[in-house]
Amino acid sequence: MASLLEELDFGNEAGDDADPADLATYFVEQSAFRSFLETDSKILVATAKKGVGKSALLQWAAHSLRGADQDSLVIKCRGADLVRYRNLD
Repeated sequence: MASLLEELDFGNEAGDDADPADLATYFVEQSAFRSFLETDSKILVATAKKGVGKSALLQWAAHSLRGADQDSLVIKCRGADLVRYRNLD
């Protein structure tokens, strides 16, 4: 099993840096990810530990939805982007 995993190339290590079209060619789709493509869902949030593929998932979803549904919106942000800084001066 280890030799098989060593031969697999999952592409760029950071989903944020991957070209969405390239990512789609090697993205390993799981059944749970399908919910991100359902247009009936009002809002979905991807949460997980660092490094497990949240950015890749969102890149894949945005690429898959582009052209399929013009009303879909994929927002990518990190926790640090949501932190409100308080000036203590």
